[in-house]
Amino acid sequence: MKTIVIPFIIIFLMIGCNQMANSQPINKNKKDDLITQIMQAPLASPPIGDKHVLYPFATHWQHAETESERSGNEKAFDELAGNLDKQSQSEQSYKITLTQENLKQIVQDSYDIPFNINDILNQKITVHVEKIAGFPQFDLFLLTTENLELECNHCEYGRHLIFQSIISISSDQIVDKLAATYEYGNDLGRSYRFFYYDNGKIIIRDFGSDETDSAANEKRTYQLTPQGKFIRYYDTNGSFQNTDLNDTEEGLVQNHTREGYG
Repeated sequence: MKTIVIPFIIIFLMIGCNQMANSQPINKNKKDDLITQIMQAPLASPPIGDKHVLYPFATHWQHAETESERSGNEKAFDELAGNLDKQSQSEQSYKITLTQENLKQIVQDSYDIPFNINDILNQKITVHVEKIAGFPQFDLFLLTTENLELECNHCEYGRHLIFQSIISISSDQIVDKLAATYEYGNDLGRSYRFFYYDNGKIIIRDFGSDETDSAANEKRTYQLTPQGKFIRYYDTNGSFQNTDLNDTEEGLVQNHTREGYG
């Protein structure tokens, strides 16, 4: 009788163990591997971003009234573009490798970004990571991609992309993200954005260039809420109107935020 019972007990235990192994509960407290990698980044040394963003650019400096004005604008812009290239190629920085799906976690989904993450051809994406600052409720990080190739059907020239994303992390979760910098396009035309981090505020500026002209948009400033959310910051209170973006913005500024929120 024993020789019959023991095998059945063994089989029953094996089946039970196998079912337990295949139905282990998900540990909801387990850290996301991407977040874990980002949190290991070292603290960045100032300046963070590029102070040339603050330069008094002309709207279309190729048509500047004087050669001095044109050359000053051109020099400041070349500094911005050159410094971004250096950051994306740095050999000294802390780097992680991401997939396209990982990248979607750190890129702001916004109407004013001219590129599509789904167009990236790179299977493995190298990203340089720095910690910008630590606050009581969150930490702030800067992520910079290396040069990325993008799909472009029927294009005479290929397109490429470099971009920087600023993200806030609290309790091992991404709270918010901001597309701080990008260089997108090819030799026929490029779109740019650059940023400068100053005293808890993020100042960004968009540019465009083609074979005949270069243009700069007005600066935009963002501040952070105590919880780590990015909100627009305005220098003065009262009514405002901004036609610099694709859609006209207008309303009331209170406490340096639109409609007083934040």
